[in-house]
Amino acid sequence: MTEMKWSSNRKGFIEKSLFKPGKPYLILLLVTVTLLFIASFGCEQAHSKEEDSAGDTKLAELYPLLADSPLAGAQLTSLPKETLLRSGDIEISVQEIDGQVNAASQRVREQLKNNLFFVLEQQFTEMMLLKEARENLIKNGTDTASMTEMQIFETFFGHLTSNIDVSENEINDFYEANKEVMGGMPLEQAKPQIEFYLKQQKQQKIVEDFVSQTVSGKKVELADDWAREHAAKSLDNDIDKARKSGKPSFVSFGSDTCIPCQQMIPAREAVRKIYEEKANIVYVHVDKDQFLASRYGVQSIPTLVFFDKAGAERNRHVGIMTQQQIEEQLNALLD
Repeated sequence: MTEMKWSSNRKGFIEKSLFKPGKPYLILLLVTVTLLFIASFGCEQAHSKEEDSAGDTKLAELYPLLADSPLAGAQLTSLPKETLLRSGDIEISVQEIDGQVNAASQRVREQLKNNLFFVLEQQFTEMMLLKEARENLIKNGTDTASMTEMQIFETFFGHLTSNIDVSENEINDFYEANKEVMGGMPLEQAKPQIEFYLKQQKQQKIVEDFVSQTVSGKKVELADDWAREHAAKSLDNDIDKARKSGKPSFVSFGSDTCIPCQQMIPAREAVRKIYEEKANIVYVHVDKDQFLASRYGVQSIPTLVFFDKAGAERNRHVGIMTQQQIEEQLNALLD
């Protein structure tokens, strides 16, 4: 993971890029795909319907925490041997998913093995988006025959996000809201980096909307037994366990090398003692659990996320929060 800082000041805001540098639009695409993994914002949780027959059961009926997944509406059914997913002319096999895992570095391979459902989900979403991007470019007169997949993505999403502007008011508001993590850097010095960051956020929103529109409504079939096994396994982590507990949850994403994250420790531990019986306090080290951090759309640290009793995300904050601010958020979720 690459560290990018607001300045050379060691107290500056630290952003951790979860993907490889140098591929801006593909990064936006992949970040968006992982954001679609994030649990629902206020959606009602459906009750489990284990008794439904294969082919009638939707994924989200069995696993409500996956209600915002691109595969939430997929039917669990019997598919040909070694086939995991089928949607129109798209098919994904066991061998393809195994290949994705084996191609990863040893450092993240074990994490991927425990999250094969999300590997499948990302593979499906990328294949669907590549098809849509290619068709859109051809429709607009672009010859894609000699273009690589990377070039198709970059060209299409470049066109899609080309007219984005960031206003002076937006830059000023961001600076005022994040002064504490900028190490005293004056606005004029921080301005180019803030503008770049805010532009990325707007680009990501446009891509996110396109992803949602592309994937929604597609008929998708999943191999029943495989989907049940690996969807359940992918939810076997501290965050999703907390979200299923029936109590509010406060999740802090950070690392040992992030100074603002270290400054958060006293407040987080004090809150942990106060709310020990009433709420879940979870810390995720992004260097040790990159997949979980990227699945929850974490691009900058510290990122602080609050979930209500039903497991729905209610608030997200990038940067430091005081103990009082954290308690205010939790108290609102307890009311």
